Amino acid sequence: MSIVEAYEKKMSDEEEDNRDPNSEIQVVFVKRKHFKLSNLVLDNSLISKTGALDKVESICSKVKECDLSRNKFSEWTEIFNLLSVGKKMEFLNLSYNKLGGCGTLPSNPFSTLKCLVLYGNAVPWKHMLAVLPFLPGLCNLNIGHNNLSHLPCEPDHHFPSLLELNLIHNNITSFCDVTDLGPTFPNLQTLVLSDNPLQAFGEDEKAVSEFGNITKLHLNNISLTSWDEVFKLRWFLKLTDVRMGQLTSLGEMKEEERRRMVCALLPDITLFNGSSVPDRDIAERWYMRRCQANGDSTSTRYLELHEKYGELPEIGDISLDHNGEVISLLLRVPDKGVEMLRSFSLYDSYKSVLQSLEDELKCPLSLNFMLLHKQRRVDDVIQPDGETTQYEQEMSVYFATIPARDIPPGHVIIRDPHQMLYQTCRAVRPPARAEEGDSIVFRRATTAEVKFDAANGIVRKIPAGKVR
Repeated sequence: MSIVEAYEKKMSDEEEDNRDPNSEIQVVFVKRKHFKLSNLVLDNSLISKTGALDKVESICSKVKECDLSRNKFSEWTEIFNLLSVGKKMEFLNLSYNKLGGCGTLPSNPFSTLKCLVLYGNAVPWKHMLAVLPFLPGLCNLNIGHNNLSHLPCEPDHHFPSLLELNLIHNNITSFCDVTDLGPTFPNLQTLVLSDNPLQAFGEDEKAVSEFGNITKLHLNNISLTSWDEVFKLRWFLKLTDVRMGQLTSLGEMKEEERRRMVCALLPDITLFNGSSVPDRDIAERWYMRRCQANGDSTSTRYLELHEKYGELPEIGDISLDHNGEVISLLLRVPDKGVEMLRSFSLYDSYKSVLQSLEDELKCPLSLNFMLLHKQRRVDDVIQPDGETTQYEQEMSVYFATIPARDIPPGHVIIRDPHQMLYQTCRAVRPPARAEEGDSIVFRRATTAEVKFDAANGIVRKIPAGKVR
């Protein structure tokens, strides 16, 4: 079947007379007038050839987007015939047509086509290289699901118009198999390698750096063998956007931990899995502590971060025990000279506490307000001679919005306005006691460095003067 025949079959309604012998009603289908299309969809229509070019031109002269997927095309010659009369065509979907030989190549290029989709065509890479010179305006090439494993290019292959190359679901196991694409597509900005058995990026940093304009890289569900391979993504000099979901080959890891690993290893990315990268310093500190715990303090990235942050302090714990369901908080507003004591339910959020105080004061609180909860801890301490004495410590806890650097030693700061008071004041049995003069900063886990882990009762202990 030709494009013309498929079009006529789909678009023309022949006049029919379906008269019911018991009815006087006659149903008549009137043939519609021919009109120009801008979007032509003839997928799964058993089309194997173009047809009479004059008729194809009357159909396709205004077409900008054309879907001919799941048909019977086998020669590129028929595709060239279509493009020769579809002079405004910008998008062409030929997915799941078993395109084999190139046939007779055209004498003139087709400069209007910008996007070509060739999913599941079993098209040989050498045929693709033979076709590309006749598509000088092509910006987006999708050749996924074609069982491609090695994509060699010659030095004279040079296609500067291509900006996005989609190689999803092929058989690429090493980035060395696609390094020729760098100089061949010098302006490439987006490279999609998702769902390939990709295990490594090789050792040739120069070859990877040939992809000098890559800003976006899709690596979902690939088979990298180690985090060292992720670190090599820094060789893409302009890379800012990375997608790396379902990396099960790197071991079991929570999504938040995977995100931190990638953000710590790649300091220049601004988007990971489609969302922005906030608080990079938190991810980098987490990575440093992970390296310390795993005895991996000699890696290149760790040493870079050690140069930036210095030696991170050890982890300590502190108890914030409370009695009952009511807590007394002392409000201080230095800017206004206000100081007053109020009681609140432990199930109040900091936001509701602030709102009630603002209502009472009849003015908004400045960023320098603080709520002070003083408590006295009494611990049994075993002396060297075996006797037991009591150790007392008064701990001041600030619920404030002031910068961490302004917190006096021995105090705690809360930044999450929706957190409830009991979430901070819950009992936590400490294996180690915070020493006098320590400054302990609490922040929300998803937005800032984890100083306090409510589930595990862990608090980061930061020596006074070393608050970052």
